[in-house]
Amino acid sequence: MVICVLFHLTILYKTSYKRFTVRGTIRAEPEYLGLEGGGTSGFGRNHPRPHGESCFPVNGVLETDTASRMAPQGTARCHTASGVLYHRQVRRASMKLLSCLRTALCLLGVLAMPAAAAYPEKPINMIIAFTAGGSSDVQARIMQKYWNKYAPQPWVFVYKPGAGGIIGFTEIAKARPDGYTIGGLNVPHIILQPLAQNAPFTPDSFKYICQVVNDPQCIAVRKDSPYQSTSEIIAAARKNPGKIRVGLVGPLSGHHLMFLDYGKKYPDAKLTSVFYKGAADQNAALLGGEIDMIFGNINDVMRSIDEFRVLNVAAEKRNDFLPDVPTLREAGIDMVSDIRRCFAAPKGIKPAELDALRVLFKKICEDPEYLADMKKAGQPAEYMDGEAFAAYIAGQQATAQEALSAAGLLKK
Repeated sequence: MVICVLFHLTILYKTSYKRFTVRGTIRAEPEYLGLEGGGTSGFGRNHPRPHGESCFPVNGVLETDTASRMAPQGTARCHTASGVLYHRQVRRASMKLLSCLRTALCLLGVLAMPAAAAYPEKPINMIIAFTAGGSSDVQARIMQKYWNKYAPQPWVFVYKPGAGGIIGFTEIAKARPDGYTIGGLNVPHIILQPLAQNAPFTPDSFKYICQVVNDPQCIAVRKDSPYQSTSEIIAAARKNPGKIRVGLVGPLSGHHLMFLDYGKKYPDAKLTSVFYKGAADQNAALLGGEIDMIFGNINDVMRSIDEFRVLNVAAEKRNDFLPDVPTLREAGIDMVSDIRRCFAAPKGIKPAELDALRVLFKKICEDPEYLADMKKAGQPAEYMDGEAFAAYIAGQQATAQEALSAAGLLKK
């Protein structure tokens, strides 16, 4: 490329002088030929040259005492009329040549500049707001496998569990918006927590990459539990309010919102809530006998499905993962609840980097092998682009606020 530029520069240089041809030659630099005159006999006599130099004709050849500063190859060709050299033409040629030189130098400077590096240039921190081994972590691990397929740099997992995700969500919201820290978010968690607590973020603190999971909740007990249906649990809770312990991930999580909905519908069948940092802890507590039942996501129970009995699914219709399990509505209990999982970046991320992340995540979510792995892991994959997901969150605000207000949990 540089050779090409130098070649064109040479052509421009020669072209600048081509129009000034005549019999004979002038050994002089163009900038010193500022002459005007009426004929050869008086050529230059009344026109002092720069720095006191002179110019005079000899045998039809214009000689100057500037020969020590010759034009390229020692000659410069100039147009004459009746032996008269028009210095304005030569000066114009000089200016044109200088302009060409400046342009060429600028172009060479641009060519010498290093190309902009492709994003990402280094590993990206992936913040998970729940314990390792939980459903959020499992899903992110599957996605990481395909991220490595499409992206030039890997993820580095950073676990920040606790307070129903508040700790990790805060880390994402407060991270430097340079495109190198992103994380997983759960809905309705990020809606509930700012409304009920002094969480240092709101749904507007994030730029959403995409939704990756729509995970309906369900009611599950151990296989050796005496309860065979949700109706039996409600009946037992009416006889002994507060005796039955239900495990939740939270507080102020999707599990907690389902628990509040249950309490509103069955105030005389009180359950006692026990909160855990993540689904892995919640499952372990049920298997260990610390609690009697859980409100959990389908993905959470699928990983221990051989040891659990799922009583009902809190969805509009039966789930493909558990086709034989009836919905709560089929059992006469009007409850629908799910948890959506998405990935997001801090609000101030550059649009170009956000767009790059959205393109990468969309490729992953459409990869048939990724979808097969998600199904195998019991992860209910459901893609929604970032803009549509932001609109979905905005539409959930009123419902969440009403539920918290009814339970007396709305922040004053």
